Amino acid sequence: MTVAQLAEKLFQTPPTHLTAWAAWTIVQQGLYFTGNTETIVAHPADKVAKDLEKMRAKTAQEKDHADFIKRVRNKTIKPVDMDRMQDVEDLALNRAESSPTLKLLGSEQTSQEAHRLLIELGMWDNMTNPWPARFGVVLDHFPKALEDEAIKLTDLAQKLPREDLTAIEAFAIDDADIADPDDAFSVTRGPDNVLDVWVHIADVGGVVGPDSALDLAARKRAASCYLANGTLPMLPERVQSTMGLGLAKTSPALSIGFTLEEDGHIDNVKVVRSTVRATRKTYAEAAQLLEKAGDVWGAISDAADRFRDRRMENGAVGFQMPQASVTVDSKGKVQVGVQEHFASRDVVMELMLMAGEAAAQFALDREIAFLYCTQVLLLTCHYRYYCSE
Repeated sequence: MTVAQLAEKLFQTPPTHLTAWAAWTIVQQGLYFTGNTETIVAHPADKVAKDLEKMRAKTAQEKDHADFIKRVRNKTIKPVDMDRMQDVEDLALNRAESSPTLKLLGSEQTSQEAHRLLIELGMWDNMTNPWPARFGVVLDHFPKALEDEAIKLTDLAQKLPREDLTAIEAFAIDDADIADPDDAFSVTRGPDNVLDVWVHIADVGGVVGPDSALDLAARKRAASCYLANGTLPMLPERVQSTMGLGLAKTSPALSIGFTLEEDGHIDNVKVVRSTVRATRKTYAEAAQLLEKAGDVWGAISDAADRFRDRRMENGAVGFQMPQASVTVDSKGKVQVGVQEHFASRDVVMELMLMAGEAAAQFALDREIAFLYCTQVLLLTCHYRYYCSE
């Protein structure tokens, strides 16, 4: 039919310019009719019913979304709104470059603005730290399968053949808040004033084999991440509690032993799997014991002095930069200060440098391919080839 015929049928009166225009407006809506002014065709009833359902659903969706945006503006979101805020959280964590929700609110498309909104809505609190996720640090927990694997392997690690070094007192010195002490040392005075030194490293290699599930999980994390409000561990807690030095009466370790001559030279290097008896000390506690300089701590101080003097004679350069101490209390208050420097830190550094040189010497003597660290092992190899003898 034509527009005039449609107008007559719809309004049951002879067509006028007003009824014709009203009829054409209905055609243009596309719900009931299609065509041009001369040829108009009615849609089937079932198609009209389906299109009406779609229109009503779209209208309801638009109203629901408008109500959601209104609740966000008024800071009165409901539990059902949490999933709809995912785009805001993705922007806050740098997983996305924009947020449709922030766009509708007319807010800036920045991670800081997304962070602010999530706190205002109560979805995050002041203790929520987005920075690890922004830098790709893994935040998820270890799956149960890995936890079970850690339990099984740490039990086996205790049964590996080990040299018993528990008769020699060892010390694991670190900051008070470190939960996974991974090194310790022993120093005793031998004949002719030669010092016998052991540096013990947590024997995680006895638990975590190359390309194992635990190894792959540790690679994904790369390192334990120490934050102001907590630590994200590289390995399951069971590995930490079992392999950490000084956390139990005795601990499994990989130990580097050597003699230190009066002139600071290292000799008689050996590397063994061991069982050690380590006592934990903070840097402050160790500093006090070094000042008293008893038999044990006097030998420790002498070892550090000898090695440092040799390094300085060979052209070593040292400098001490202030280190910040950042803490966050339970109320989210951040405190920043300067970390107190104790002489015990320098002593531990010298002992770790000794271990680096001893390990390099051990590898070179046996032609073992070694990955050298520029700050420790490469420098100690430099001493060995060019600065000693």
